Amino acid sequence: MTTFYARNLIKSGIAAALLAVTIPTLCTAQATGPTWIRFQTTRVRPEMREEYEGYMKQIAAAYKKTSVPLFVTYQNVAGDMTEYTSVLGLMKFGEMDSPSPLIKTLGEEAFGNLLRGAARCQISQNRYFSLPMNDLMINKGAPGTLYMMTRTFLNPGKFPEYEAWLKNDWKPAMEKAGVTQLRVSRPIFGLPSGEVQTVRMIKDFAEIDGGPILQQKLGADGARALNAKTNGMVRATTISIIRVRADLSYLPPMPAGSN
Repeated sequence: MTTFYARNLIKSGIAAALLAVTIPTLCTAQATGPTWIRFQTTRVRPEMREEYEGYMKQIAAAYKKTSVPLFVTYQNVAGDMTEYTSVLGLMKFGEMDSPSPLIKTLGEEAFGNLLRGAARCQISQNRYFSLPMNDLMINKGAPGTLYMMTRTFLNPGKFPEYEAWLKNDWKPAMEKAGVTQLRVSRPIFGLPSGEVQTVRMIKDFAEIDGGPILQQKLGADGARALNAKTNGMVRATTISIIRVRADLSYLPPMPAGSN
């Protein structure tokens, strides 16, 4: 992957881009996918959301003129609507020592002005780095804009067992349920240990009305039996719905031959 992290950009916290788990184009943009995924959530002053989005549009447009493969921004459908989350791929942490391609595209002065303007709109930021679990990925058909994100918090020492369950039981069940876009990642830096995050595409909001996807396809007993295998592994889960903001993102076409 072309180097695209910058010391100045990381310090300012403005670089923004999905999905995890991620969002599907993050892994399909490169043949092997990134080694790391950087998530960053920015809370914006409510009265300055429109101004902040203007800066984000400028950043996305500037990235489009570089060799960076993508720039994706997503937002909560339910929850804090002042939050904007970004996801970027990173092949190695050494990329963060390199200068930003936006400096070359915009010029140092314009780049600095853009960062300062966006920073003025912010209340707080949180950034963490995750390892994508590419062997759990499902990538069939075109990605959409609506996704369900699940954060699973594991009991100490249970990750190996839970990972085996994901591979041997959960992923096959998700494939049987007809899931076409799925990403899984494990936060390493910036969050407490013992968390696994999954992002699954949903076709539309009406899909939610049918209940949990595995219960729809496997039946209540089948879904219950599947989840019972994680007894003693899982401490808690949270589920949210997110939407990709295509107007605040740089989303290149899907590579030819993607399935």
